[in-house]
Amino acid sequence: EALAFCATDLVRGADEMLAHTAQTLCDPKLYSPEEASETYERCTAATLLALSHSLDQLPDDKAAALLLPSTALTRPSFWKFATHASVLVRAALYTLSRSIALRAPALLDPPAPSAVGAPQPGNSVPDLPEAGPSLMLKAAAAAAAAA
Repeated sequence: EALAFCATDLVRGADEMLAHTAQTLCDPKLYSPEEASETYERCTAATLLALSHSLDQLPDDKAAALLLPSTALTRPSFWKFATHASVLVRAALYTLSRSIALRAPALLDPPAPSAVGAPQPGNSVPDLPEAGPSLMLKAAAAAAAAA
């Protein structure tokens, strides 16, 4: 009950955290670039894992609604975490993708066919930042189904 009550605040806080970069999260006067990068990686991974855990803990009827107000999932920069240098961030994103596939499959409904994964004019290969979310979620759904 408490998690469902605080879901909007949780998602808002996650969106704010995921909008940061290593430079905007830490004060450059207090942190070296390496310390700022490590702090950013830990905070990003913790945020992704918190969203995943929240999805897993909510009842079925409220799990799908948890991420609907999130703006982070719609940003192409969000899905670039799949290729992040830190294995901690990549693993956290894969964990969240798995939770979405299992608990909120409605979010897997593809957008208009021309929007995601469609080849760009003059290019026969889909634009990866646009295709990334659907491809990653489909892979997570397949992995969850196989488990």
